[in-house]
Amino acid sequence: MRQITEEAYDAFKKKKRFTLRNTKVRIVDGNPYLYLHDNLIVKEINGEIFINNGGWNSNTTRERLNPFVNKIRKHGNSLIINEKLDWDGEWLNITQFNGNK
Repeated sequence: MRQITEEAYDAFKKKKRFTLRNTKVRIVDGNPYLYLHDNLIVKEINGEIFINNGGWNSNTTRERLNPFVNKIRKHGNSLIINEKLDWDGEWLNITQFNGNK
């Protein structure tokens, strides 16, 4: 995992602002929001965490999302989460996944 991803993930979990290059964590009404290239890709609302790929199935997007679910990989035009869920990249509540620390 890249250091920028580790720092962004840590800031998100601690609900602290973070900005480094293309990655930002913003806090709105006490909830963290993670942005990549100004696309919202992770949000926490009422203790539940939601992810989406912001319309980009890129290596960087998957890398930023991985700490939240353990593993996202590309398979053809699909995304596979934790080797079991075929995901279309739209908003997904991942609170139940083991990788959500």
